[in-house]
Parts: sequence; structure tokens; C-alpha cells
Amino acid sequence: MIYHFSLLTLALCIVLFTFNLKINRAILYLIGFLVPVACYGIFHHLVFFNQSAFQLALFNVQTIPLYYLAPPMIFFYVRSTLKDNTTLSKSDLLHFLPAFIGLVSILPYIFKSFDYKISIAQQFIDNPNTIKMVHTHWFYPNYVNVIARPTQLFFYSIACLVLIWKYTSEKATQSPVLQKTIVIKWLICISVISFLISLSYMLMTYKFYITTDLKKEVFNQLPISLFGGFAYTIIPVLIIIFPDILYGIPRATTPIEINNENKIEKNTSLEKTTDDPFHETAKQILNYMEQGKPYLNTKFSIVDLIEDLNLPKHHVYYCFNNILPHKFTTLRTHYRIAHAKKLLLSEKVDVMSMEGIGLESGFASKSSFFSVFKQETGLTPFDFAEKNRA
Repeated sequence: MIYHFSLLTLALCIVLFTFNLKINRAILYLIGFLVPVACYGIFHHLVFFNQSAFQLALFNVQTIPLYYLAPPMIFFYVRSTLKDNTTLSKSDLLHFLPAFIGLVSILPYIFKSFDYKISIAQQFIDNPNTIKMVHTHWFYPNYVNVIARPTQLFFYSIACLVLIWKYTSEKATQSPVLQKTIVIKWLICISVISFLISLSYMLMTYKFYITTDLKKEVFNQLPISLFGGFAYTIIPVLIIIFPDILYGIPRATTPIEINNENKIEKNTSLEKTTDDPFHETAKQILNYMEQGKPYLNTKFSIVDLIEDLNLPKHHVYYCFNNILPHKFTTLRTHYRIAHAKKLLLSEKVDVMSMEGIGLESGFASKSSFFSVFKQETGLTPFDFAEKNRA
């Protein structure tokens, strides 16, 4: 069970990296937590359920530094999500010290032949109790890692829960309304799962070391082993239950209304009150669109908007998905059409071609201008000018 859900978690990490990274860089920290946890689950399966020494040799020792990254990564993910800041300070580098020590300690093993690694793996498969005795590290015996990994994750998980508790009691009013009920629930869930995984492995480690000759069959049927498998099962389920949170985007409660009239001079209901702090960000976006008229550039994109306003990407996506009633491309089209209408009703229509009016309004070609204009107004630019200038 742990093996299959670990593979599913790795697959979901690829999806997260592919589709979410550009929107929310905090996803890197979440992936940095999920990948080591999934790899450790695979390692557990290869030792206690599998018979392939080759497969175990690929995971056996060289992945140890990776496991030490999971605790600080879940901590950084929770912190960056709560503070909306993914930047690490110089002192944060100390969190990576255990991983660095782990990497240095296995250097002699890394340069061993693969045949040697397979022989070590075969010993673990034949008798997991040899993990207590085999010395594959430079500075300390192998069993230190077995104890240190879950212990480190245990304390970091508690630190995550403390961060969440402080946030909810001191700074929750600074967040969008439903972020308190969605984002916080998600962070609590992932932190609790981290805590449960660490606790299950701590109990399994304790049972493993107090038993002189523990058989695989007996160990796999222990309640703590089944409990660990259950904890691994929840991880991909949580990701599926909370898809919006993975974008770092909370949900709003009150939209800003934009009237779909011919002109957009007074197109927003910005006087409307809302408890969502991102309402001000939405106003900033609309003011920029109306005053700066960036949409007149045929290559203007949401990336340009984000860079020009120097806003976090997930804040901008949040506004377009939840506060503003239109997506970016639709809003940009509305502004372009409104600008084109002004030109068609002005004296410029007598001296400019329709292609020129389209280009000056931000459309890349005459065909796209005519197609979008008719779709929005039901008239071609020619018909609109003739009808409304009479």
C-alpha cells in the first residue's frame, strides 16, 4: 500500500511542478517535502516487501540526504504560505545542515562499486536486522539515520502546527475571508499527516530495535505498520481534495462588478465594501488597465501585467479567478473593443483603415479584429461605424 501511494505522490509532484510552479513558487517547498517522503516509503517497501536487491540498491543509502530535506521543506512551505513570502534568509540555510552532513557521511559508499551496493541491499532483504549492524557511513553507524530521520520530521511537524496556531490567533485578520477556513485547514492537514508519518516511523523504529530477531511477516502486520500505510494513503487524497490551495490562491466572497457597456470609463463597482484584502489588488489591476492602457500593445499578456505592477503571480491569478468577473483575456478584449469603438466613432475612421484601427486597439491582425469585434457586438466594425455615426 505504501509503495503504490508513494508512486502516486511522485506522479502528483510532477503535475504540481508542471502546472503550478509559475503561479505559486511555494509549491517547490511542498514538492521538496513530498518527494523525500515518497522515496522513503518506496525504500520501506523495498526492504520489507520486495525481493529485488537491484531496486533496493538504487534507493538504499544514497537517498539518505534527501530524507533530511523533508522536515525543513514542510516547515518552509507552511511558513511561506502563511506569510506569502517564499524567500529564505541566510539563517534558514542552517536547516539544511543535517542533509549536508548526511551527504558527506555517505561519500565513501557513493564511490563503491554497484556490486557492493547490491550485496548490502541483499543483506537487508534477507535479514532487515542487519541494518542495525552494517556500517555504510563515514561519521556514524547506519542506525543513527534510522532514528534521526523520523525524529527530525516529528519536531518540524510540531513547529509547523505552532506556526499555524500563531497565525490563526494573531494575524488571521490580514487574510482573505475564506482563506482562514480553506488554506488553514489544508496546512493543518498536511502538517498533521507529516506528524503522523514521523510518529509511525518512530514507533516502528522503536519496535525494530527492541526486537532481536524480528521477522518481515510479523513486522508488516503490526498495527504501527498499517498505521504508517494509512498516513501515506492520505497524502495524494489531500492533494485531490484541495486542488485550489496548491495554487496558493484562496477564495473570495464578494466580486467586483464590471458593466458590459459600450464604454468602460465607469465600468467598475469599486465602492462596494468587501472583507477581502485582495479587493485593493483588483482595483490596482483595473486602474492600471484603464489609465496605462497596456492592452493597446498587441503582445500584452498577463505576464507583462504581473511584471509591470510587481505583484505576486498567485495574487493576480486569484483576482482574475475570484474577484474580477472576467478572466484576463476576456477583460483585455473588452478594453480593446471599447477603444476600437471610440476610434470608429471619431474622425480617425475617415483617415485610418480598419486594419489600422484594429492594430491601434491592440489586435494583432485585421482578421482577429473583425472576428472578435463581431463576436462581442454582433456587428462588423464597418456596420458599427455606419450605424452609430449616422
